[in-house]
Amino acid sequence: MDENKEKLVILPATGADIVFHFQRTGFPQQARLYVTIDYNHEDTHIHIKSVTEIVEKREIVNLCEYLLQHIDKSKENHSHRSEIYVDHTMLYHVRAYEGGWGIDDDTNEEYLLFTLELFVNVEQPKGKARVYIGYQGQVDSRDIERFSEHIRK
Repeated sequence: MDENKEKLVILPATGADIVFHFQRTGFPQQARLYVTIDYNHEDTHIHIKSVTEIVEKREIVNLCEYLLQHIDKSKENHSHRSEIYVDHTMLYHVRAYEGGWGIDDDTNEEYLLFTLELFVNVEQPKGKARVYIGYQGQVDSRDIERFSEHIRK
């Protein structure tokens, strides 16, 4: 990725795309990051863009591990709800809720559809509390696995 080019990693969700926009900082273990949520349904289009923060690569890997652990724990307990995950920059917070298991018709593999709640920091007024706007909808465990693979590259 060249210095000014963004790397986009998309997590498709019901009715929306959650997009992580990465740009290099000059330090290999850091990136500038902002997150967008794009909701499109018939005549309604909503675009939410977070503030930009410098994040450690480990922080994003931790998010992937959180989501993958949620899937694993849901195999044991179908009504599992994970605790809220907040990154150290307070750019976003995520919570994974229970879902339902299905079987892929083509591969005959199990997958989980679960509810994901994501709030992104859209404003940091000086001397005031951060402002968050978010999304809640279903995600597919197979998309979480692909998202995690792209993050780790």
